[in-house]
Amino acid sequence: MAVRAANQLVANLYAEEAYRSVALECDERPLTGPAREALTVAGALFRILAEDDADELWTIDPIEASRLPELPTVPNVSVHGGAPTPSPSVRYWMLPPTKQLAAWVSREFAHRQEQLHRFRLPGAAFVASWGELRDATKAIEQASRSEQPRWVAKSCYSAAGRDRFWETGNNSSLEALKRWIEHEQGAVVEPWLPRTADYGACGWAGRTTRLDTIHELLNTPRGAFRGVRLSTSAPITPSLTPDDAQRISDTFHTVAEQLVQAGYTGPFGIDAFRYVTPGGETELHTLSEINARWSVGALARRWVDRLRETTLLPADSMVALRLGRGTAPPGAITLTTSDTKVTSSASAWIEPAPGP
Repeated sequence: MAVRAANQLVANLYAEEAYRSVALECDERPLTGPAREALTVAGALFRILAEDDADELWTIDPIEASRLPELPTVPNVSVHGGAPTPSPSVRYWMLPPTKQLAAWVSREFAHRQEQLHRFRLPGAAFVASWGELRDATKAIEQASRSEQPRWVAKSCYSAAGRDRFWETGNNSSLEALKRWIEHEQGAVVEPWLPRTADYGACGWAGRTTRLDTIHELLNTPRGAFRGVRLSTSAPITPSLTPDDAQRISDTFHTVAEQLVQAGYTGPFGIDAFRYVTPGGETELHTLSEINARWSVGALARRWVDRLRETTLLPADSMVALRLGRGTAPPGAITLTTSDTKVTSSASAWIEPAPGP
């Protein structure tokens, strides 16, 4: 009987930086210690895609196997750090960069889709010069009905709330922004609106598009990612009305079609959010990001579905998969423990998150 070749699960979470390097023809910026550890721990979630114990998990840095608790129905994969010599059975968190792929993961591509399908926020624009930035901020000012609107400039190659420039009203900051836009060869500028909820939709783009989950995103007030909240039984979070869930689903399928036409096949997701308009009304923005890769939300759905087969997770309940630091709270299922040799080390867990 032939022995199955091990699947290599390569959690290359810092691939956005490699894409930036390819697109801008510049050197990659080094990751700091805390960021490397946080991305390594997030990458350990990728092991949920393993078929059996023979598979290999590759994270940015080596992670001790003792930090990955044994859980029923979850394979105990071997763990490695760095980048492997690719085998025929390799699965990447994000495909290795090429010029063509860099175009698909750029926020400029997402902004074009927003414009093409009328998902764009009032005043949002791709800017590549100081003059274009001034025009965009004036448009945001007019749309917001405020003389001091809040806005944010986002790098074309970043994720999880990194590489953003916030409007502060400080002239020295604006000078720094001017240099930053020139160096990054453009950025997407958007109004920063009062958000009441964030959502993610994940699945597959290909000959047959598949929507696997619509869940809540747990973000900081400035949009930094901290986890996801989802139902153990329903693929679509019950916190969405049926109409809003359908709007996000329709947007997901529209984006999938555009990705396939551009030549991309594989996992992807979109982000959406609910916000308060200047007039005090609540609106749903169905496309704020396109992520042509695996995401924590897609993996969270798989972790929950797998653990629901055991007695660890009850049916018909709400849970949150969180990325944090230190020991998981009481009652949580630890997925990756903190490093006892490091103060406030990164960790991951699933905890009860009751509510609608």
